Amino acid sequence: IHTDSIAKAVSEIVYRIAIETKDQRLSREHLILFPTRKIKEKGEEVNLAVMTKWKLQQQRIPYVYVDRKNGELYNGTKTLPQGDNRRTVDTGTNAVKIMTIHAAKGLDADQVYILRFDILEE
Repeated sequence: IHTDSIAKAVSEIVYRIAIETKDQRLSREHLILFPTRKIKEKGEEVNLAVMTKWKLQQQRIPYVYVDRKNGELYNGTKTLPQGDNRRTVDTGTNAVKIMTIHAAKGLDADQVYILRFDILEE
């Protein structure tokens, strides 16, 4: 997905996942990755994790946010904190997985989306 705005890219990814979602069940595994949690876009700091989680919550799509401090699980209705869940996360759970590229080492999914990979060269 190539757009001029990270918000548009996240919206497009969530839309694609939403049309596959039936009765809160994902038809295949989805992994959303970003090189770093926060980026600069048009002079403003954007938190990719927060934006992605918010867009998924708007569509009531379950997700697992894998993080060293603030991991969480959203089941479609409520968010449950999980703290450092990098080693304990259930990757087989029926939810979109959201994490940094670093945290995703060794994971596999049917659909992998990488947000703002281009900033790695900046």
